[in-house]
Amino acid sequence: MIDPINIALLVLSGFAGGFIAGLLGIGGGIIYILIFSVFLKRLSAHSIESTDMVQLMISNSLFAIFFAGLSGSYRQWKSHNFYFKPVLVIGISGVLSAIGIKELLTGMRIYSTHDFAILFTILMVPLLFRMFTQKQKEGDTDPEKLGTWKMIATGLISGAASALSGLGGGFILIPILNGFFRIPMKKTVSVSLGIIAVVALGYSLFNLFFTSYAQYDFPYISGAIVLPMVLPVVAGVLIGTPIGVRVSHKLSALALKVLFAVFTIVVISKLLIEFL
Repeated sequence: MIDPINIALLVLSGFAGGFIAGLLGIGGGIIYILIFSVFLKRLSAHSIESTDMVQLMISNSLFAIFFAGLSGSYRQWKSHNFYFKPVLVIGISGVLSAIGIKELLTGMRIYSTHDFAILFTILMVPLLFRMFTQKQKEGDTDPEKLGTWKMIATGLISGAASALSGLGGGFILIPILNGFFRIPMKKTVSVSLGIIAVVALGYSLFNLFFTSYAQYDFPYISGAIVLPMVLPVVAGVLIGTPIGVRVSHKLSALALKVLFAVFTIVVISKLLIEFL
């Protein structure tokens, strides 16, 4: 089991990830992935195959991300900055995409973190460029008036990104919604939080009830979710996310864009250094 010091470390990690989620709408998955990669090895009674390790990290990360998205969306709703239609349409499309990609990769056992690092970099560089070069006026596009097919396409892309990375899909959603669809940044953060909550919920329910990693003898595991590891993180998430939302509301749109870009560059650098 996990001692009190490590529980505190997990809670702090959840707080940090939740704060980032509330601030930027990206879920905080990069932090959860890092901490879970350590604790999964400690808690398993057996050596974990590399493909299973990736799926376990992603599954538990998205479980924590669901609570970040849910908590953040509640705060956005209380602030009258929540948009149900794009959240549901993009989110449901994302759930179907995430589960489909996950099953495909699990069945073929071809997932490579090396390939993902390259793909993520290739996707993010032009998206960030578009985000900063697109001329916008605040209020250019109402999220509720976004075309249905645009929503579905965005959901399919973000769901695939969630299943491949465990980062929550927000890294893809933010520049698409803001840079391509001209949705103001603060509305984009709110929509992204709602979408990642829907995607993470669907994916997590699937992993709770329709997958099994019993061969590794984790303590108190349900499907792919290792409860003693993930629940302290969730506790930290529920504290950190509302604080992140409050700070986000106080910052300018440009400040949020810059913070998003900086954090994305840090993630890209880590992926490239670690996997190339």
